[in-house]
Amino acid sequence: MLKEKTLIAVLGILIFLAGCQQFPAQKRMPPAAPSSSMNQPVQSSVSFVLAQTRPVANLPTLKLGNKTVYYLPRAVLVRNDLTQMAVQKTTNGTSFVSFRLNQNGANKLASATANNKGRMLLLVLNNKVRGAVKINDTLSNGVVNIIVASENAAEDIVQLIR
Repeated sequence: MLKEKTLIAVLGILIFLAGCQQFPAQKRMPPAAPSSSMNQPVQSSVSFVLAQTRPVANLPTLKLGNKTVYYLPRAVLVRNDLTQMAVQKTTNGTSFVSFRLNQNGANKLASATANNKGRMLLLVLNNKVRGAVKINDTLSNGVVNIIVASENAAEDIVQLIR
């Protein structure tokens, strides 16, 4: 229990120190042709990527606070995998966003977490790292909880993704 609280605190501090660390830009697709529904809101870009602190040749890097993180550029989960989001807090007050996934997303999450224990899952929103969680076990229930810097940050994330 103490180890879990320490890990949550460390990840929380990393996220806080990182602020909204800019994620390296991906190759951009050309803009879509204008549609008849020009007044529709633009959806935020959201993805979940795997990362680790152990150096690996040819993996891109990202600074989170004073740590260098090596991440896999291919997203594990994307917006279409999400069905529900909720702002929550742990018993010690750490804020997180709970994401419920559709069946396809749940299958991808279970596979990714089964094969990547000890790594991190980063939430990337509009090319900025907004939260993270360490993968300790296979997440097979279709829910992933991502630790964020504060309750306000959690509320902002949910608002931006909706």
